[in-house]
Amino acid sequence: MKVYFAAPFFTDKQKNDKSTVKAALSFRNDVEILDPQDFNLGLSGWEMTNHQWGKKVFDADIEALLKADVVVAIDYGLYSDTGTAWEIGFAYGACIPTIILVPDETISTQHSLMIGSSSTVFCSIKRFCNELTIQTFEEFLKTGNQYNLLGVELK
Repeated sequence: MKVYFAAPFFTDKQKNDKSTVKAALSFRNDVEILDPQDFNLGLSGWEMTNHQWGKKVFDADIEALLKADVVVAIDYGLYSDTGTAWEIGFAYGACIPTIILVPDETISTQHSLMIGSSSTVFCSIKRFCNELTIQTFEEFLKTGNQYNLLGVELK
């Protein structure tokens, strides 16, 4: 299964959460992780203009999203990363199942109605990582959208 992994990686917290989820995904033999942070664009961003680099990133992201069987994304509530939100919206528009993960401490935080409604499954990072050890992606996707079970307020 090809998993496009969308997540911000700007703060230490975001980097730690991303590392935790990536380790859980890597544990699975049946998963190929498509992580935009790992894409080889040929040249570094310092060797291109900002526009050229942005276009290469954009094109690589779309190519990988269209290859993905599922998108796994980390969301931090109403003021999350716009790039991750765009990737979630693209996945929804392309009919790619999407698993939205939220850190345990933000479960009670307000989350975007658009993000929550576009997800196939909406759950905590901890639950997702635990579930990956006992069931397949296909089984997990059948659990459905869980945001109401978490008591998450969508705005």
